[in-house]
Amino acid sequence: MSSILIDVLVFSPVFLLRVWLDSVSRTTALFAAVTYIILVATYHIWFVAKYGQTPGKMAVGIKIVKVDGQPVSWKEAFLRHSVNIVLAIINGIVLCYAITQIPESEYISLSWKIRNHRIYEFYPAWINTMSDIWGWSEVVVLLFNKKKRALHDFIAGTVVIHTRTGTANTGVDTGAENISAQVTP
Repeated sequence: MSSILIDVLVFSPVFLLRVWLDSVSRTTALFAAVTYIILVATYHIWFVAKYGQTPGKMAVGIKIVKVDGQPVSWKEAFLRHSVNIVLAIINGIVLCYAITQIPESEYISLSWKIRNHRIYEFYPAWINTMSDIWGWSEVVVLLFNKKKRALHDFIAGTVVIHTRTGTANTGVDTGAENISAQVTP
């Protein structure tokens, strides 16, 4: 969980730029929404494919590998985030539709808070329900399997391991967990 918070902090300048662009005009808001979805997906897929971990995972000492312990490829990195990408695309389409339903003059005149309330008036309830179902199913699956793999790990054939010694084994034997058993006094 702390790795997610670190990734949010790393990505926060991009988010703040998006919030600012949302206030310029409907056109820049549409551009910002689409660009933001692409950047978030690229961030996660690129770091996982290239390093097996995002900056947040690097900071807390965890890494994503295939279930056989081999490094992940672009395929696994994409599959691991595929459901989130689909949900983001659906959300992005609905967001773009909602933005276009507010007249430009009204859109610009609204405060950030009121503009967001107006935009979400056009959101169907199933959008949040769909995301909530996915999120909770991830947690339930993670809690009830020995290797602590979430659904996205099963989809991609991956597992999260600890890269620092002295941490709990999450499913793949990296050797670090068994060092103390190998050392004789």
